[in-house]
Amino acid sequence: VEIEADFKLFDTNNDGIISRSELVMALSKQGAKPSEADIDRIFREVDKDKSGGIDLAEFVEMMSSNFEITEDELLEAFRTFDADGNGVLCEDEILTVMRALGMWLNKEEVKKLMIDADKDNRG
Repeated sequence: VEIEADFKLFDTNNDGIISRSELVMALSKQGAKPSEADIDRIFREVDKDKSGGIDLAEFVEMMSSNFEITEDELLEAFRTFDADGNGVLCEDEILTVMRALGMWLNKEEVKKLMIDADKDNRG
């Protein structure tokens, strides 16, 4: 049910399909700055039927899958969410990442996550 609610946040025109523009808009609202290459990669990986849109089944599969990612893919994703390009994710950027992953944490939960993960106190 939560994944379906997340899908509806992306599918702004309620046609049952997340278009490229809806995906860009949703990620941008969350603070991400996806490049055209980022969007192309997402669609290559998620749009299994090559329809040009992401339907609910594809969205559910994407959200529930455990992707094995390479170091390069991880760095590319990091750079996408590092909005100010300083090489460190601040609380707002972490919040954006978590929301993009369908994890609707509040600021206090993000602060705790950062405290637990930030062993060198750099932010």
